[in-house]
Amino acid sequence: MRILLVEDKIPLNHSLSKILQQESFAVDSAYDGEEALDLISPNFYDLIILDLTLPKIDGLTVLTKIREQKNGVPVLVLTARNQTPEVVTGLRTGADDYLGKPFEIDELLARVFALLRRPTNQKQALFQIDNLTFDPQTGQAQRAGKEIHLSKTESAILHYLFLKQKWIVTKDELLTHVWQNDGDVYDRIIDTYICYLRRKIDKAFPKEKQLLKTFKGRGYQLGINE
Repeated sequence: MRILLVEDKIPLNHSLSKILQQESFAVDSAYDGEEALDLISPNFYDLIILDLTLPKIDGLTVLTKIREQKNGVPVLVLTARNQTPEVVTGLRTGADDYLGKPFEIDELLARVFALLRRPTNQKQALFQIDNLTFDPQTGQAQRAGKEIHLSKTESAILHYLFLKQKWIVTKDELLTHVWQNDGDVYDRIIDTYICYLRRKIDKAFPKEKQLLKTFKGRGYQLGINE
């Protein structure tokens, strides 16, 4: 499952991300409201942990925009603003739960798991670049109308590349989000799986645009060359 953590305090963001990853969640981090909205709009998350006091765009505005988009993702508001009127405002704006700072990690995790057990009406949109499509619910991919058979790992890599298609994805990111920091996975294994994936989505379609790009020493990106 994938969580978006929106917290502007870098040490707290990093420590919470690590704790959530240890619970087998894939975690994306945002450090201000603008970055959060940029990530939320094209991507699917199972849960958002949202601070209210954020740079650029405050958390309540972020929450309002999420709900205006008819996005039913569960939102756990995490903030030092834990006085009753602000709790009520957050819940009325669309928060599903509210946890004040400081907090115990066990309580945070309990609330996260409780929210994830609730049924939601979210639907994961089909990802598409050019004529390559990917269904994040089934892990199935197609190109030019032809089905592409992917392994579980290849599917997870492609999913993350779609999620981060605006950015270059580093090997460290893939290690974190695909392999959950498995100590037995090293650079050569990541390179090997990227080669497998490129063979299936690009080399198998020589007449189509090449979509999986490598930036030497930096990482990989899914996109169309301009």
